[in-house]
Amino acid sequence: MAGVPGRPPRRSRAFVATGIGFFVAWHVAVAIGLPRGATVPLGVFGFVFHVVFGKAYTLLPSYFAHDLAVPYAPALHLPLALVGTVGAFASGAGIGPPAVGVVGAASWFVGCLVLVATLGWTVRDNPTGGATGTGTTDAHRERIDRIANATVPVVLTYLLVGSPLPLAAEVGLELPVLAASGPAATHVLAAGTAALLVFAVGFRLLPRVLVASPKPALVGVVLAAGVAGPALLAIDFRGSTPFRVGAGLQATALVGFAVVVSDLYRRSDRRRVGGRAFLGGAACAALVALLGLAFAIVPASSVPPTAFTAHYRLAVLGAVLYAAVCWTIFFERAG
Repeated sequence: MAGVPGRPPRRSRAFVATGIGFFVAWHVAVAIGLPRGATVPLGVFGFVFHVVFGKAYTLLPSYFAHDLAVPYAPALHLPLALVGTVGAFASGAGIGPPAVGVVGAASWFVGCLVLVATLGWTVRDNPTGGATGTGTTDAHRERIDRIANATVPVVLTYLLVGSPLPLAAEVGLELPVLAASGPAATHVLAAGTAALLVFAVGFRLLPRVLVASPKPALVGVVLAAGVAGPALLAIDFRGSTPFRVGAGLQATALVGFAVVVSDLYRRSDRRRVGGRAFLGGAACAALVALLGLAFAIVPASSVPPTAFTAHYRLAVLGAVLYAAVCWTIFFERAG
């Protein structure tokens, strides 16, 4: 079936296996009381982004009716992402000399360039995904496939903007528009790249898995809000009107995606092992959205630190549930 690959390539599976290792390390780091500057890289860069990178190499070429142009790119990218995550962790934990953080941030940036360059070259004659690789049995879904594909260039743009920010922070470079470190930079990557890619891939994958179709208008609203929200959050983080508008848009995208997933599951006749994890991921998305809106409305001084911790942990948990089910499905299809 076009657009729904079989068993993930070995090198892409290595990204996911590495991400699982970082997921365990993240929990250990939290349990022993390491600072957030050390634990967040393990959860976000280590787990979420290793899974995102593996998913991108596996899914996006077929969704654009192509094979990966540089098959060895995942093998080149993986050690760069690994060094980048370990370097960010060491820097946040205060381990080693300052050069460790610089090397890690530079490695992360170069790895992201490998992915963007590889995918860009792969889809160079189909940059907005007008050719979707949609099979004849799914022809009625082609409109949604095109809408989802058109979001992917924005995902890669957010990655290009966000991936050098840790390096800029490590070398002390001040940027005129966007803070080089902290939550603003994290939101460029986590919301602009990871969450938006989950939306785009989800709208292609889930209707086929659950054999039900979402409304194109709702898909368009979710993706449009997911495109604009992270930019406004980042350029005016904890600011005034742009930040509140960005929080509202991001919440719209998250809640809208949760509604679509829940509705697809409700209307589906297919029940898979672990399928309810879709609903768990949707619930996490909705809770992340509600907490984010609260941060935009309530003064920062009145928000307890535990609320910020819950916000990012729920985001990672949602990624865990979504990724686990997706990769289970891939292995089911391979069997």
